[in-house]
Amino acid sequence: MSKTSFAKEFGALGRSIESINARWGRAVFAPPMSLADVARVEARVGAALPPVYRSFVTTVSAGQRDDPDATGALLQPDAALALVVGNPSISFGAGLAEQRRMLDAMAAKKSREPAPHVDLPPHGLLPLRDEGDGEYECLVLHGPLAGSMWSSWDAGVTPITSRVGGVITPMEFLTWVTRLVKEKAAGAPKAVDPAATRLTALDLARFAGIPSFVPTMTALEHLDLSTKPIDGPLPWWLARMPALRALLASRCGLTAVGDWLASCPQLRELALSDNQLRELPESIGACTSLEKLYLGRNALTSLPVALRGLAHLRVLELGGLTGGGHDRSAQVEGGNDIASLPDDLFVAMDDLRELRLSRNPLRRLPPSLRESPLEIVELGHMPALDLPDALATLSAVPTLQRVILDGTPLAALPPSVFAMTTVRRFSLIETGLRALPDDVRAWESAEYLLLDRNALTALPDALGELPALRGIGLFGNPVPPGEVARFRALFPRISVSI
Repeated sequence: MSKTSFAKEFGALGRSIESINARWGRAVFAPPMSLADVARVEARVGAALPPVYRSFVTTVSAGQRDDPDATGALLQPDAALALVVGNPSISFGAGLAEQRRMLDAMAAKKSREPAPHVDLPPHGLLPLRDEGDGEYECLVLHGPLAGSMWSSWDAGVTPITSRVGGVITPMEFLTWVTRLVKEKAAGAPKAVDPAATRLTALDLARFAGIPSFVPTMTALEHLDLSTKPIDGPLPWWLARMPALRALLASRCGLTAVGDWLASCPQLRELALSDNQLRELPESIGACTSLEKLYLGRNALTSLPVALRGLAHLRVLELGGLTGGGHDRSAQVEGGNDIASLPDDLFVAMDDLRELRLSRNPLRRLPPSLRESPLEIVELGHMPALDLPDALATLSAVPTLQRVILDGTPLAALPPSVFAMTTVRRFSLIETGLRALPDDVRAWESAEYLLLDRNALTALPDALGELPALRGIGLFGNPVPPGEVARFRALFPRISVSI
């Protein structure tokens, strides 16, 4: 092959590798090696690398950093040397005659016969791809077959071949690596045209990182970066997406939000749960259209003053239990470290429907919550909370339908809880509750009572008087079977799960 053609082939490989890296969103293929690094490798090998391989690693790529499609990576020289079994400085034992004999045997082989092989020690071979089960695709380093590719396995060695015009021919490194790169390109996520300006939604679930074309997609309205390893602030180029309505960036290792918020006034949903945020910038106040804000499982100790101006906020998550928040499929429990909230925090939030505060060291709820149209409130695992006072505040909310107190100490129900006559579902799991008083008959709207893992020993008949009650969860309580049977017989319309 001429030098011109050689350069052309390498140029095409380089472009393919750039595309693969972009489509995976990270450098799956490493950059080329320096001549000094090559000299170090050659010193370990004890001989010069074949010219075509030497040129590849110094002009195209040193090999793969990882193997995202799990089909066998192109090993970098240092990783390859770690797998060497024989002596790389000794010439490979097979010559041209042996290669010819093997090719003839392969041409004559029937489909069910084992692959022809020769029992030779793996001297002079550099493993470049691990096929698993002790099989490696190797480069012949020196000797008459230098630059060709052979497979080394427990039975010996076999030449790697290609079929050209119906004829089996030995495969040289350039043909082999071109085939491998094509295979990697086929397994990479589908490329997105950076010029696709009409694309308005992008979910990067299949990408290991953030592809380089994403910052050019300025028409995006929905962008999901969840689980992408950002490990710092959110990228500055979000400011180029003024039409953005939803940004999901949970579990990204975020340490800061950044200064882009003011450039996205149409933002409706912002999910930043499960990160390492210590503060939220005041620029959040510029997102006046924000309806859903997820901040659970961070390291926040306070909230910005500007949060009070988010009049259209419908969902505010500052902590959560399993099953809450925007991502219900992969959630862990956790809150923040917020000990207090401003008294007037909710004065302007006329659309607030859902508030999740679990696992925060809050002592009291802001009185401004009384005026909100809240429907769901979660106050789980909050031992510092003045629960009678908090429930008194919530009892003044006429729209409340679901109350979750799981894990918050509650040996007895305070009187204020019985004023919650609009609530349809109470979740009091693992609160330490010992008894239910007859006052529960005030819960005229209650449909479900989740009382699992408490210390209850009886079910008062007052529960049977609740006109809307459909189910009671009692798993993990020491209620005698006879008591359960008695209640079921008296009130068959109410399902009791034990």
